Amino acid sequence: MSDHFSGAFEPQTITATLAGRGFGWIHSVEFFDSIDSTNSYLLGKDEPVHGRVCITDYQTHGKGRRGKQWQAASGSSLMFSLGWLPAGSLKTETSLIVGVALADALAELG
Repeated sequence: MSDHFSGAFEPQTITATLAGRGFGWIHSVEFFDSIDSTNSYLLGKDEPVHGRVCITDYQTHGKGRRGKQWQAASGSSLMFSLGWLPAGSLKTETSLIVGVALADALAELG
């Protein structure tokens, strides 16, 4: 695992941008060129997961839904995990909510 981040991914810039768009609860963004799994990384640290983001260019043992493996060529996908503990009934719709928000944000960026 490397903690060197690529030019476009500057954790301070990402955190500031998110805060300016109403996501001030995200307090930690970490980028890795390569990591076993962004999800395992967040869950394996001895600190609360809520408000933390782990982004990578490549995962060696990524995890998908329902125990499936997540694989993608380096530089071909957006690979990240977001530590978010939604309140109440949002837990069942989390993937859909995040997917729509991400699609909207990417469309806005062109």
